[in-house]
Amino acid sequence: MNAAVPVPRAALITGADEPIGRAVTRALAADGWAVALQGADEATASAIAATGARAVALSADLTREAEVSELIPRAVAAVGTLGLLVNGATVGVSDLALTATRASWDRHIEANLRAPFVLMQAFARALPEDAEGVIVNILDRHGAALRPDFMSYAASMAGLRALTRNMALALAAGRGIRVNGIEPGAQPEDVAAAVRFILSAPSFTGQIIALDQPAPSSWAPAGARAVLEGMKTA
Repeated sequence: MNAAVPVPRAALITGADEPIGRAVTRALAADGWAVALQGADEATASAIAATGARAVALSADLTREAEVSELIPRAVAAVGTLGLLVNGATVGVSDLALTATRASWDRHIEANLRAPFVLMQAFARALPEDAEGVIVNILDRHGAALRPDFMSYAASMAGLRALTRNMALALAAGRGIRVNGIEPGAQPEDVAAAVRFILSAPSFTGQIIALDQPAPSSWAPAGARAVLEGMKTA
């Protein structure tokens, strides 16, 4: 990586209307970043702009690849060369092993896995060759926990977890693009702090930051569940 060239201080955040997206947006704006906000409305962008930061709201349906493909160029046109991409938008609707439909599968895969991949590709292509860039993917808050009541969602997020590390390996050599993931905890502000840490650590890539949000004991095997329940009363 070429440490002499700074990361361009403009970011695209998807899912900017969600609690994590809002916290990340506020943190970046406070640090002087220009922000393009997918999913946020004009009122949200105006509120951020009122603090002195450059902010623009961009609408895009992440289940429609034609709209996803245009999002990076639109963000660049609005706020300048992007140095940071935060894939924070998530679709999570319950479906079950024997009743999940193709429509449910496609919706989760398109929004949670395909869209981040397309955005990462476009981000890398748009970044000048002499600049560094950072990608942060927001993963499932339960980490690698099984979710049999959210089959399509769980599959899409497992894919994004693997994609995060694969893209980190693929984009590190010769491109200076770092890719990391964050498993959220209970507080959106903790995710914002983790994004700030990733931006501040120029050699940090290919990692998953798991914040303090353990999987519920109900997902543990029966024997382990009994032990966990006993610990609560000990």
